[in-house]
Amino acid sequence: MKTSHKLAPYFPSHPKVRRAMLGLANLKAGDVLYDAAAGRGEITFDASKIPDIHIVAIELAEKRADYIKREVARRGLEKRIEVIRGSILDVDMSAADVVTLYLTREGNERIRLKLENELSEDAKVVSEDFPFLPWKQTKLRFVMVPADYRAIFMPVYTIPPYGEVQIHQILLYEMRHIHD
Repeated sequence: MKTSHKLAPYFPSHPKVRRAMLGLANLKAGDVLYDAAAGRGEITFDASKIPDIHIVAIELAEKRADYIKREVARRGLEKRIEVIRGSILDVDMSAADVVTLYLTREGNERIRLKLENELSEDAKVVSEDFPFLPWKQTKLRFVMVPADYRAIFMPVYTIPPYGEVQIHQILLYEMRHIHD
């Protein structure tokens, strides 16, 4: 049975956050990246600059999935990027070396068991802001972006001399460590 439940609202990640996520992913030639809940493909297209990786962008919203498909064709990336319109709950991710996502806590909880069951023990999951409990992160990176980048429920701190910023936490999980 197909599931079409939304796991998160659409908020594009700041370029600094995307760079941090891909840095923690440490993608290498031959790797397969699944950009779960891809939005407009921001991480997908940033990752396409890494040579010799294959990317699968999964997006539930028809307009955003169509946008990614058009951009893939426009950029001539059809051999490197596959676009799936559908729920990440319905897509087999067993081929993934890395999964990137930005879901809510509830969204992470709903997909956690699926990832545990489908991903190999060498796979990595990189999540923006919301942890996968009870998994233990193997790395954590904090990224500061301007507070006015988007109006969401992120904590805002004043850190002189930078002014107001939002602190994003980028969490890396390696599947072989989730039960340690």
